[in-house]
Amino acid sequence: MRYIREITASPSTRILYRFFHYLGEIIVTFRQFAYRNILRNKRTYAAFLLSCAFSVFVFFVYAVFVFHPSVEDGNITTLAVSGMMVSQIVIFSFSFLFVLYSMSSFLSFRKQEFGLLILHGLTKRRLRKLLFFENTFIGFGAILIGISLGLAFEKLFLMAVSRIILFDEMPFYMPWKALGLTILSFTLLFITISFFTSFVVRTSKVVDLLKGSMKPKSSPTASKFLSGLAILLIGYGYWLSISAQEEQVVFRFIPVTFIVIVGTYFLFTQLSVFMMKWLQRNPDKNWKGTRLISRSNLMYRIKDNARIFFLVSIVSTIAICATGTIATFGVWGERDFETPLAMTYVSYNHEEANRDNQELVRELNDAEINYDLYQFTIKVVETEAYDAELDTVYEQIYNIVSQDDYNELAKLSGFPTYELNENQVLPTHNSFLSIKELPLSSGRERAVTTLEAPEENLFTMLYSMNPIVVSNELYNQIHMDDNQIFYGYNIDDWQSTEFIGYQIEQKQIKRSQEVYGDGQPLIRMFNFNSSGLRYILTISMYQTMLFMGSVIGVVFFIATGSFLYYRIQNYLPQDAARFATLRKLGLSYKKMRQIVTAEMMILFFGPFIVSLIHSAVAFVALQSMIIERPNILIHVLVVISGFVFAQFIYFLLMRKQYLNSLMRMIEKS
Repeated sequence: MRYIREITASPSTRILYRFFHYLGEIIVTFRQFAYRNILRNKRTYAAFLLSCAFSVFVFFVYAVFVFHPSVEDGNITTLAVSGMMVSQIVIFSFSFLFVLYSMSSFLSFRKQEFGLLILHGLTKRRLRKLLFFENTFIGFGAILIGISLGLAFEKLFLMAVSRIILFDEMPFYMPWKALGLTILSFTLLFITISFFTSFVVRTSKVVDLLKGSMKPKSSPTASKFLSGLAILLIGYGYWLSISAQEEQVVFRFIPVTFIVIVGTYFLFTQLSVFMMKWLQRNPDKNWKGTRLISRSNLMYRIKDNARIFFLVSIVSTIAICATGTIATFGVWGERDFETPLAMTYVSYNHEEANRDNQELVRELNDAEINYDLYQFTIKVVETEAYDAELDTVYEQIYNIVSQDDYNELAKLSGFPTYELNENQVLPTHNSFLSIKELPLSSGRERAVTTLEAPEENLFTMLYSMNPIVVSNELYNQIHMDDNQIFYGYNIDDWQSTEFIGYQIEQKQIKRSQEVYGDGQPLIRMFNFNSSGLRYILTISMYQTMLFMGSVIGVVFFIATGSFLYYRIQNYLPQDAARFATLRKLGLSYKKMRQIVTAEMMILFFGPFIVSLIHSAVAFVALQSMIIERPNILIHVLVVISGFVFAQFIYFLLMRKQYLNSLMRMIEKS
């Protein structure tokens, strides 16, 4: 009937009919064929699909945070938002490289399939379309799974992030912007890679494609020179890293990283094969038990997967070092943040200072925190300062505090008090230039003597000031160019202040950015500092960085695991045929499990052990750079133990699944 309709129809109608019939054949037939190909290779694609889905999931939940209304209202720290955005870029970039490499690996393992399709008449153009549809199906599946998981765990994620960054709970909302960004980003990613990989496959020699992995492999070879070079490069890199002292760590970081990466590449491509061939030369040890079977096979496996092992070891090292380094940032104590006064506020603008003081008092009263408030005026003068080392005189601005005001605050902090005469000046910190004269209101100059600064600094937090103390009599006589109002808040339980004054702190940050942008002198700003706020923001920063670093580390870890997973899965048919033959020769299932376990342990833990050693050396260098933090070892051990435990669990699951699949294939044969 179709042909009759075509004959009776007009030429233009016949052309349109054939066009739409051909288009429908491509869309429906090829789409079904691609979908069934994925189902037939579900073991190979499973880890890859889940890894991509996890990357989409992490990217989506980070976008949920970035576009949250609390962020847009300015209620979340800039560091947390910037960190999430940077993490998104890192995850997206790594996902692109991971998907690109994985797709290329899949193509190389499907040579026989491509050869059969071409032998049955499939053109190169159709083959590219088939590959494009397959990759697109996997990409959209990963996007669907990742976003579905993100929506399911959105509320839990927001609750966790709120606790981590130590802010009020972030309410649930419908993340339309996050949905749009995630779908658009990863759709472009998968389509771009699908389009690219569809042109990568080489189909010129059908015979080579049909042979596929059945082609006999030549005996692996290794260069003695490159094997020795691997040892020298890694050893030299380790020595440079361990011998570095404090500031040398930063300067040696790039060359050491390059040297160790090159050495690691030769370690897996040359030295590992050289060591396996060296072990085979000893018949007395090599012919015992099942060693001949496992070692001879391992030598080929190691050579085939050398680049994968190199990639896995480097990525694992990055994940462990990044997480461990961020974990060490949290080695702080409350003493590092404690100051004589829990909060201080200094400003030239008395009206603004009064408003901010009322706001701080209101927040303290609402939080039911006991405090003592001290207020006094600081005179600002410009006079000559003498630098004894350079024998030079400078024009310097000084903040003059009266003796009574200083002593009143010193008593609260347990600092010594001072009785000064009219000719004495007491600096409050050691980086002070001696004053020769002070201007008086009468128009004359008073010659003064600068005393030695006390060890205790009462005005620790006044970074933009240079306070000096004078006697009450001299204070009253000094001619001031300007004056500042000072508010000091003495609070015993300073840790309880937490986010009190947070809005004032944000205003100060914004004001400083405006001042720097306009080129105005920074001294015209107000200065607000809070020990509790600084402490809680630092802890929040650390926890945010640790959270983001840990999640990125997990993404890297899952990616490396999936690399190993689909590499091992592609060996399954070969192993089934090999062990089926050995079973006929009398090999027991127990021995077969031992051989498989030994081979998988080397494949799984070989690169991982190398990454652990690399990370341990890196942490030794980090310890030398922050020698004032003696308990860094505890945090590093916790991080390394976590990765070792995760790798061991992953190995057990993989071993069980692989052995079950292997047994089924052997029984069928």
